[in-house]
Amino acid sequence: MIHLALLVVLAAEPEAAPRWSFAAMPTFNFSSDTGFGFGARGKAERLAHGTEPYWLSLEAQLYGSTGGTQMHFLSADMPAIAGSKWRVDALLGFRRNVAARYYGDGANPEDDDTAYTETAPVARLRARRSLPNHFSLQLGYRAFLEHIDAPDGSRLQRDQPFGSRGGAYSELAAGLAYDTRDDEWVPTRGVLIETSVRATSHVIGSAGSAIGFFGSAAGYQPIAKGWLLAARVAVDATFGDVPFNRQGDFGTLISPFLVVAGVGGGQTVRGLLQSEYTGARKLVTNLELRFPLWAFTFFGQQLALSGVAFADAGQVDLGKVHLGVGGGLRIRWGRFFIIRLDAGYAEDRVRFYADFGHVF
Repeated sequence: MIHLALLVVLAAEPEAAPRWSFAAMPTFNFSSDTGFGFGARGKAERLAHGTEPYWLSLEAQLYGSTGGTQMHFLSADMPAIAGSKWRVDALLGFRRNVAARYYGDGANPEDDDTAYTETAPVARLRARRSLPNHFSLQLGYRAFLEHIDAPDGSRLQRDQPFGSRGGAYSELAAGLAYDTRDDEWVPTRGVLIETSVRATSHVIGSAGSAIGFFGSAAGYQPIAKGWLLAARVAVDATFGDVPFNRQGDFGTLISPFLVVAGVGGGQTVRGLLQSEYTGARKLVTNLELRFPLWAFTFFGQQLALSGVAFADAGQVDLGKVHLGVGGGLRIRWGRFFIIRLDAGYAEDRVRFYADFGHVF
């Protein structure tokens, strides 16, 4: 995927008096899977003295591609609601993919080259409360109203896994995190350890009942001026009726991404197809070397380019370990956006990724 962006800025530095800061970014990309993509992403922050990183953040995205992929959302984040230790963020969105693939379950996928269509309005609500000694309590809720359309004769229609007819998926989650990172968007040192449990059932509106467990640990260690070694390991296990297109999900309550899914794709093992390997038990490890390239000012805004070399690994149901390696570019625009461009090589193919934010 090739990702080009034009920066349009109406921004203001935080002062003693509360004020708004704005940023907008028209985007263009291309992927052999989804075709040409067009959209826009905007962010507004209410800055006030004594509030970090902001009092309120609003973000919106409109995105669609010639291949039929859509992702639109509106989100809000308030780090200290009503002056308390509670942080609340909410998201409403709409997802559609007419080129979704079903590879079967387990470590030996079989792609029949027949795409299916998935469409879902989505909602997410999270609340986090700070606790002493860098700990925090995490609470979360996600809901998808899935519509699945599989072509006649496709493997998805033949296998009929749970969820292949669509339906509601409603999920409650709770967890505990230990976070010593110096910055949640661009950490340069510290650790993040997260554990959570999630459940879905008929009682809260789901088509099935299941329980899932998630654990992850990430560390960030500076090794020279501007050079950073970052590593992550994440494990997830589910039991019960999990829809086939939710089996790849990792149960993080901290990630800014609506869905972190694998094994395979730009957020887990780069170079593999998205969610190429799925199952009830998933393990992912990532190692990145991040280094500075160039910092400059553009229309009064601070931008910085940095490079990344990475190695990823993933495993499903204690099966074969799948590896991916590659490199990428990060474009940081002040404190508003980080554009991520990666190329990953795995299993005799190279795939390209363009997104916002670090993988971890």
